[in-house]
Amino acid sequence: MVGRFILYKLNQYLLFGAFGEESYNRDDLVEIAINRARAREWKGEKNEIYVVGDTPRDIEAAIESNVVPIGITTGKTTKQDLERAGARKVLSRLIELVDL
Repeated sequence: MVGRFILYKLNQYLLFGAFGEESYNRDDLVEIAINRARAREWKGEKNEIYVVGDTPRDIEAAIESNVVPIGITTGKTTKQDLERAGARKVLSRLIELVDL
């Protein structure tokens, strides 16, 4: 129940995105999310986009796409590994996104 509550609360901030099951290529996921944002008439800049990922590859994809890489230690990857990959900030729980 807690996980669903957290996701419900975050849904007010996370209006669109892309997820691992949608493409094997992480770089594609960033573009999918950007296209979804534009379909909702978003007209912002890439530096306003946050990619939240729990692997170094997620962080690298964000950097390659010129968006803000945020690490999250909900997977097997450590905070140090995400920082080494280039995460601008590393969170330990999804709810911490609200404070960003």
